[in-house]
Amino acid sequence: MATLRYLTEINNIFRTYDENECLKRYETILNKSERLPEIIIILLADKIIPNIESLTQFTRDNFIPRTSNQAEQHYSKTQKLETTHKFKTNEGLLEYLALHMEKPPI
Repeated sequence: MATLRYLTEINNIFRTYDENECLKRYETILNKSERLPEIIIILLADKIIPNIESLTQFTRDNFIPRTSNQAEQHYSKTQKLETTHKFKTNEGLLEYLALHMEKPPI
């Protein structure tokens, strides 16, 4: 369970377009490194730390998208608006299902 929480924190590093905020989140993760599960340390050492410049390039250049996957770009921008507080009530869930039964998401 803790591993999932740390993966979410790592993911949150890249959920901003502000370079300073991105690097602040990155440093926060690195400062916790002695308490992280081994699998997270391996992920950081193998994938994140050596590639941090390229992974955060989108924060320095507005013409570089966060991801090269166009479908992912679309849903990262639109799904937040659609899913905010959607399932707080049974009525919200039923409304969502009825809407998508009429017009499925792209």
